[in-house]
Amino acid sequence: MPQLHWTLFDIYDQKYEVGLFHAAKNGHLLVHCNEEIMLIDFFVVENKDYHFYMGPELVNLNLTKDENDQFTYGLIIDKQTKTPLNDFRRRQARKEKLKLFILLIGFILLVVILYYLIYKRF
Repeated sequence: MPQLHWTLFDIYDQKYEVGLFHAAKNGHLLVHCNEEIMLIDFFVVENKDYHFYMGPELVNLNLTKDENDQFTYGLIIDKQTKTPLNDFRRRQARKEKLKLFILLIGFILLVVILYYLIYKRF
């Protein structure tokens, strides 16, 4: 019976202890977070994805069965799907790119002005 454990932190540094139990014989699945049951699913014997929130973060849990009938498990924070937090992240990234662009333009203008002043002197 695979038993897995992950520790995730959201953007507010809230800690989430996630555990997974998956019975090999019958495929029963139990997922708990901070010692509270979040998900129970029966007869999970093929690939399956689950999506749920942990605080403001959207999390993806995926179970993938390989050719040897062994499962691999992944738990990742989804930063691509349109959620309020991901929209905020995109806006912040856009602002950072704009700041960098303005800084670059300012630097280029400063170099051009200094070059012009030095060239005009000589």
